[in-house]
Amino acid sequence: MKKKINTGIQMNHSKKSLTYIIIGLMFIALTVTITVAQENSPCDSYMERAEGKTEFPYPDYFGAGEEYLLAAGCYEREGDQEKAEEAYAEAAQKFKTASQNLVQGGDYRQAAESYEKAATAYESLGEIQKAIETYQLSLSRYRDGGLAEEAQRIQGIIDDLEEENGVLPTEEINYTAIIGLISLIALFLSLSLLILIAMANASSTEEESEEKEEPKGLGEPKTTKKETTETPEKKTKKKSPRQRAIEKLRKKYKP
Repeated sequence: MKKKINTGIQMNHSKKSLTYIIIGLMFIALTVTITVAQENSPCDSYMERAEGKTEFPYPDYFGAGEEYLLAAGCYEREGDQEKAEEAYAEAAQKFKTASQNLVQGGDYRQAAESYEKAATAYESLGEIQKAIETYQLSLSRYRDGGLAEEAQRIQGIIDDLEEENGVLPTEEINYTAIIGLISLIALFLSLSLLILIAMANASSTEEESEEKEEPKGLGEPKTTKKETTETPEKKTKKKSPRQRAIEKLRKKYKP
């Protein structure tokens, strides 16, 4: 009887041990599955692909920037803001590097698009001033490529950002204002110089006229210059022949 009881107790212990072992194995399997799933997260895979594209003999910086943008959006959906910001910063840097290389190759359209994507990454990071500066680079590349419509679109984005965020006017507008101010100052100085010259001429003319006038004595009448011209001699009238004959007769018969 005792043997049967002991055998039953041993069987119960064996079942409990087996249950604990199974539960432990299930927990371990679940942990491993979660870890593997986290390691193979789509967000991380985007980051890995982005890093791989920069390790090529001829790095694809534009493609790497695209992958970093996808990773940033993925991290935002998962609520991991810190990793999202890191991905946006990497995207902006890779797009700017790509733009510099594309400009050297003469591909202004692709360079402009790359700068535009870098600017959007800065916007997502809340770095508005950097975003505006990078949009300005995009605007210049679109203009260099003769793409007027795209340049106008980018200018509209810049204007909206400046108005919404109270950012100071762009460098181009500042230069225009400075040039205008310098022109006004130069005009004012020129007019001032002309006025001073006119005043100096007027003063010298007054001094010369005062020197020409003779000094006047107190209570003396005003003197006038002596006339240097001589009065012409009186002209004698011509005598008629009759008068000459009469004068001859008078002289002849004069007592």
